[in-house]
Amino acid sequence: MAVLLYRTIEYPKTNVAPVRCSPPLRRAILTILTSSKLFLLLFASSVRGISTLVVASYFPLYFNRAFPSNDGMYSIFNGFGVTFAAIISSSIGGTLADRWGKSNPGGLAYVPAIGIGLGLIPASITLYCPNFYTSMAAFFFQTLLSESWLGPGMAIMQREVPRDMVGLSVAVLLFFNSITSNIGPMIVSAFDSGTESVRDVIFIIIAFSYLISAVVFIFLGKLLQMPYKHRDEEPEEERRDFDSTKKLFGSLGSSENRKKNSKLISPRRSNSNSPELRKHFE
Repeated sequence: MAVLLYRTIEYPKTNVAPVRCSPPLRRAILTILTSSKLFLLLFASSVRGISTLVVASYFPLYFNRAFPSNDGMYSIFNGFGVTFAAIISSSIGGTLADRWGKSNPGGLAYVPAIGIGLGLIPASITLYCPNFYTSMAAFFFQTLLSESWLGPGMAIMQREVPRDMVGLSVAVLLFFNSITSNIGPMIVSAFDSGTESVRDVIFIIIAFSYLISAVVFIFLGKLLQMPYKHRDEEPEEERRDFDSTKKLFGSLGSSENRKKNSKLISPRRSNSNSPELRKHFE
């Protein structure tokens, strides 16, 4: 399967041309921290990761306390339903971001912002609904909406880093996400009363994570919409097309051709009956 993917998948467009040397880890970290777009992506995804680990760590504990008779059913749904929702969410989010991004680059960040923001509604139903099955349905839609950031996030990463360091940059991004996400469970454990009221702390952290992440993604979308200040920052394909066009037609503007054309068509130096002029246009 790896060989098949390597032979068939085309590399996505990036805004930065690759370099010949292999990039060190330090270069990848500095690239993310010094680029405003990549730093906002790092911040938004890291804050979003806080709620992800809270859900993974404390949802089983909460549902065991709130619905002890449905403990086995929760395990089945969490193993299959939530995983299926996350796969669909990443796929749909990436597809919508690609379509929106064709007309507006900011769409790559607006899709996650909308999905994460709307995910707070089913998250509240998941934690405060007294019916187990309704709560599970809301959990499905919470995952479906809130996990929509992954596909667009990776598209932004591929768009903003050189080709020779995309994999390393993604690894750095996920490393910071993993470190930051541990903050959520630490806070919940400090305020866990041992009863189902732990859902209050869980919801506060989820709400904080979703809202802050959505706002940061909106700011990131605004930055992606801004025009590039230098031509070196333009997408590589646009630069390549521009350079090819310039190379093809650049000779028309050379000083030698300007002198020759000026001599041929200038009324001061020739007239319409000039044999040289007729020969040129023939």
